[in-house]
Amino acid sequence: MYNDRFRVLSDAASGSLAVFTAISGVAIFVLIRWYRNKTRGHEMDLPPEQQSVEVEGTDGARRTTLSSEIIARQYPDVTTVYESFLRGVKLSGDSPCLGTRDPISKKYTWLTYNQVHERATFVGAGLVALGCEPSQQTFIGIYGPNRVEWALTDLGCQMFSMISVPVYDTHGAEECIYIINHANLSTIVCNEDKVPLLLEKAQLCKELKNLIKIGSSVTQEEDKKAKDMGLNLISMTNLEDIGKESYQERKPAKPEDILTAGFELTTEDVHLSFLPLAHMYERMNHLNLFVSGGRIGYYSGDVKQLLEDCKELKPTIFTPVPRLLNRIYDKIMSEVSKSKLKKWIFQMALKSKENDLKRQIISKNTIWDHLVLRKIQSLLGGHVRYMPCGSAPLSAQVTTFIRCIMGCHLTEGYGQTECTAAATFQLFNDVTTAGHVGPPVPCNIIKLVDVEEKEYYAKNGQGEICLKGPNVFKGYLHDPKKTAETIDEDDWLHTGDIGEWLP
Repeated sequence: MYNDRFRVLSDAASGSLAVFTAISGVAIFVLIRWYRNKTRGHEMDLPPEQQSVEVEGTDGARRTTLSSEIIARQYPDVTTVYESFLRGVKLSGDSPCLGTRDPISKKYTWLTYNQVHERATFVGAGLVALGCEPSQQTFIGIYGPNRVEWALTDLGCQMFSMISVPVYDTHGAEECIYIINHANLSTIVCNEDKVPLLLEKAQLCKELKNLIKIGSSVTQEEDKKAKDMGLNLISMTNLEDIGKESYQERKPAKPEDILTAGFELTTEDVHLSFLPLAHMYERMNHLNLFVSGGRIGYYSGDVKQLLEDCKELKPTIFTPVPRLLNRIYDKIMSEVSKSKLKKWIFQMALKSKENDLKRQIISKNTIWDHLVLRKIQSLLGGHVRYMPCGSAPLSAQVTTFIRCIMGCHLTEGYGQTECTAAATFQLFNDVTTAGHVGPPVPCNIIKLVDVEEKEYYAKNGQGEICLKGPNVFKGYLHDPKKTAETIDEDDWLHTGDIGEWLP
């Protein structure tokens, strides 16, 4: 009998610890005993053996036990991406929504939910005024790094039932031209540093008509070159002005997207956006914050300054990739190993926190947090309470280590773009287990199918991961052959990844 936990088989921190020269062992012992008697642990959502169950009438498919049926949406009043943002507007209208770190003052400046709503409306209306039809067949390109205007454009498209098409910020000319032509993009909203490339290659982009420049005004030279190429080049500010003039208080068209269930976030949560918005994962992070009325602050654009951004923003939600957590682990262990005293104190702190973890206790307020770990926690701003992690396996050792030293919940998940980012996710209060990616999310079921050439068999709880649910995509654009190879006649998404159900 296989239980719920799932494992995928294939698919910066820096600083120093304070040196303590005089610590009373008796006092510490008393304080620790007092803390443990006073503190109660989190109650696990469900024990590991009860987190999934086999679905009747299927070939061994399993679903989460958090719900008796597949859930297409988390909130009754939220059926679209646009409505997820509107829920945030209702919760946090005049509270901060999107933040940018000022390059001079180094402080974050914010747009409120109401301001974001207004500006996104003008962006969408401006696109319509430029000739973009408010239709699910209209694709708008977004080419640039994570920033406020990226989100405004995406929301503006959603409000007017258009589809935003991300172009990776790191893409060069060849990849960019391919996406523009494959999606028949007539309009691209781009960062100012992308304008020269697009103007240079415009003759290779058969449908391109409009370029919207983010960041600065259009120069005379750029304007002339654009006109010579038959392009309409305007600034983002001008686009919003056009939208403001043309908008007649009509209700934007209702999009047809489906919002899947998200994390347990609140209006008090703060997210640092640094993973590419061209990835589905970061898009879902945005939606989860929007629907909860939380705040999103954008990193300064330089990953080398990520820790400085964290210290200023003080995020409560941090979304690392395993490579970053492995670097944090290696850096800390290297630092504490430089001194026997440091290592001894750190090991005592870690052992105490591990014992707390076994009692379902996640905390930043133990004596060890105050005496030893506070400086490490401050590297990420000192307020992180949740780290959802994915994209690659994370060792159980590093998972437990990060939970202890950061005093936060860390959960792993598995998914891909074709299933709207997440297919499985470890439960929030499952703080005592590691090395797995949790049960199926409430919006899909999972089955394993035999891969005979690699000797993986579903009867042994191993095989290719297949998904079914409202989070599964409809297909690849203009590629019915690849779509048919990926989604079978029974609507199962074949991921190509190998997984197993854990005992």
